[in-house]
Amino acid sequence: MSYQGGTKAPGGRSSGRRRSSPPTKEYRAWKAAWLGLLLLALCVGLATFFFRQGFSDGALIAAVVAANLMIAAAIVIDATKLRRLREDYQKGLAVASRSKAARAEQKRLRALERARGKEGPEGGSDKPVDETSMTFRERLAYRAKMSAQAANTKGSGI
Repeated sequence: MSYQGGTKAPGGRSSGRRRSSPPTKEYRAWKAAWLGLLLLALCVGLATFFFRQGFSDGALIAAVVAANLMIAAAIVIDATKLRRLREDYQKGLAVASRSKAARAEQKRLRALERARGKEGPEGGSDKPVDETSMTFRERLAYRAKMSAQAANTKGSGI
């Protein structure tokens, strides 16, 4: 069996999507915790292997169990937090594609947001929303809300 390279989708085709990590503080913090647990488990495991003469039997067993628990915690972090954040980021990239229709929709939403900002307290806030300070999930929720509002006001002349 020869290796042809590239990622393969379940049907045998290349998936064609770029795998990248989300550029958010939340993702970096979880990734650092994940990497820290793995490195600490590796250090504890190597210490028990090379210095096993210096440990008592109980301490050796406790160190091996602790290293295994750290590995298990890293797996749980990857399965619950990191994977979910990566999947949400990939979905967000798919939504924010570079097609003409997507750019036109984004332009329309920005215009609607500017119009709502000028209406005052009844129609929206006077301050523009700073999306850079939001987490990725908050940005997705905000954009979905703005899209829903745009759909509701589409025929009203705004």
